Amino acid sequence: MIPCPVKEIGFTESNGTPCQIELTADGRADALFAELGGTLPVFQLHGETVQLPPSGAQLLASGSLCQNQAVKAGEMAYGLQCHFEMTRSMFSEWLQIDSDLRRMNHPALLEQFDALEKEYSFVGRKLMENFLKIANLLRVGKRDSK
Repeated sequence: MIPCPVKEIGFTESNGTPCQIELTADGRADALFAELGGTLPVFQLHGETVQLPPSGAQLLASGSLCQNQAVKAGEMAYGLQCHFEMTRSMFSEWLQIDSDLRRMNHPALLEQFDALEKEYSFVGRKLMENFLKIANLLRVGKRDSK
């Protein structure tokens, strides 16, 4: 891990621009991002990032402030810098426990989450579904007969 050029916290950058990641050509071709657009809204909460090794890893998505937003190493090892797993109740808890979030405007953050919730939840569920397919843990169209 290395420090990010700028600590990323929230749904918007310091200039008010929405936080988003842009898929690279490798990202658009990767099964993890199947059926998703090339630009995805994100929630950020980090001050560090990864440095890609000279070989053996792919950059799948980048951001404007922190370059390495989604990476892949090998066939099934993925790393995502942002938090697609977040639900509103989880976010409400984070607002109380994270020192950076505690200092921010909670009503504004919750309003931003509510405005993005439908799209954000879709992307999070799709990423999980895609990963389960990649890991051969989800067979679409087949039901377990148990």
